Amino acid sequence: LVDNADNQSIFLSVPNSLLHRLVSLLWVPRLGPDSLEYVDPVYTVVSRVSTLKLLNGYDATIDFELRDKSVELLIRLTNLSPDVKKRLGRCWVPFKNGDNGSIRRASRSNNNELNITKQDAKEGNTGGVRGYLTMRPNARLYESLVPMLSTKVGRNDASQLASRLLANLALVPENRVGMLYIEKKILELSCLDAHVANVA
Repeated sequence: LVDNADNQSIFLSVPNSLLHRLVSLLWVPRLGPDSLEYVDPVYTVVSRVSTLKLLNGYDATIDFELRDKSVELLIRLTNLSPDVKKRLGRCWVPFKNGDNGSIRRASRSNNNELNITKQDAKEGNTGGVRGYLTMRPNARLYESLVPMLSTKVGRNDASQLASRLLANLALVPENRVGMLYIEKKILELSCLDAHVANVA
């Protein structure tokens, strides 16, 4: 659907909440055989989880099916426009309950950490967005993509998918801080894994 030219105008207006929901799917623990039917152990007792399994490292614990599908969709969305790249690379802060006027207050604020876009303000007035973008980099996104560069599970091109998404994000100057944030980590990975040096 994203690749269809008739639908591009729709996906260009993808809300920030949806973009960052996809980011949250990049690091879902694979706690059982039915990873797509994930049950949060914080709220529900999951008797089949072995505590030793959580100590086996990234590849043994990550739900690579959700991760790979999410990254693939994020690549297609960021291919559409620089605006999507910019919004994905920045931190999105959800509003708390009863914080209905936060967009108007934040837009009048002189705090340089906040940068409320016109789209946020417009959708916020109609109740379409329950959060706002800041100038801070989306650390959760970058932290999820770095270990994916050296993954050995999931699709054969999983590390290349992560590299392509990082390359898309690097095309807009607003994401420069985020790229600097992970630069040292990628260099360290490249020294340990020659495959990372080839794809990064």
